[in-house]
Amino acid sequence: MVFPYKQLIILLSTLLPFCGKASITSYSYNKAPQLVASAGNSNKVCHPGDSIVLGNAPTAQGGVSPYTYYWTPSANMNDNRLANPKAAIFNSSVKFRLLVIDNVGDSATDSVTIYIDSIFYASAGGRQSLCGGKSVKLGGNLNLKSFQYQWLPVDSMSCTNCPNPTATPLFETTYTMIITDQVFGCSDTSEVTITPYGATVTTVSPVYLTQGQNTNLQASGADTYQWFPTGAMFNSNTPTPEVEPTQTYTYYVAGYDGNGCAGFDSVVVLVKSDSDLVFYNTFTPNGDGINDTWYIGNIFMYPNNDLYVYNRYGKLVYFSHQYQNQWDGKGMDAILPAATYYYVLNTGTGRTYHGAVTILRVE
Repeated sequence: MVFPYKQLIILLSTLLPFCGKASITSYSYNKAPQLVASAGNSNKVCHPGDSIVLGNAPTAQGGVSPYTYYWTPSANMNDNRLANPKAAIFNSSVKFRLLVIDNVGDSATDSVTIYIDSIFYASAGGRQSLCGGKSVKLGGNLNLKSFQYQWLPVDSMSCTNCPNPTATPLFETTYTMIITDQVFGCSDTSEVTITPYGATVTTVSPVYLTQGQNTNLQASGADTYQWFPTGAMFNSNTPTPEVEPTQTYTYYVAGYDGNGCAGFDSVVVLVKSDSDLVFYNTFTPNGDGINDTWYIGNIFMYPNNDLYVYNRYGKLVYFSHQYQNQWDGKGMDAILPAATYYYVLNTGTGRTYHGAVTILRVE
């Protein structure tokens, strides 16, 4: 029979007084090392309800094995008498206390706190309605700068990798925030919908053109308008601007109500490729920004052209080398009267066009 060391000491103490002058002057024994409990290091779970394994490897050392374990609180734990139980975390932080008792009744304690990662409290922000054309700050107040962010979609957003970007949505838009804690490997996704309000703008779309033609876009439903982009566009602040796209293009319009709140829409102009020149037979050079110059569609395809314009008496009244739709009804620095004139266009490629164009003087 093997006696535990404490019982052995008690037995020897009882017998020694009866031994007289024994030759045994001293005795020794191997005392077990101190019992130590290790509940593990503080840690995090990514979301409420996620589980984590408690304790260390090993959870107890020293003393006399085997050991008995008691973990508290035991709620949401698979078995609080295991060295390494699994616990589900539902609160922002939970402090677990560990009691270890060895085989001779010695005890040791330790504790560990488990947290829910702060990314759980980050958010894309709350749903909002705002005056169309205005900007809004996205993201919640608990979006920490230490995390990594990705925002989608990227349109109309001040930055796509910051905690609280500013967005200026044209239409109702749902923004998605993907957040990552690279230290603990946690990630989460949050969404927010932003709804602009203002004028209800409608357009006619799509519009079909043959390359070389121009057209007027159409919008309605607002008090004032602003179209963009404005390249190759005339009267961009009216409901019916004139455009001359050379390829398929999308135009956008902002229409503002009386409070300055915008609604938005778009027009797709589908352009069929064509290299033929298109000669417009009239123009009205009165300075109103509409049809003020003589337009020849696709003239840009013939950069070495020569244009000659004659009056009805055969007198040359206008000439241009490399004409690009700039004739405004003036001839030899004089304003030409309203009348029909006759042109000859050499394309520079060996082909010549003849025809008539009328100047209309509209007040």
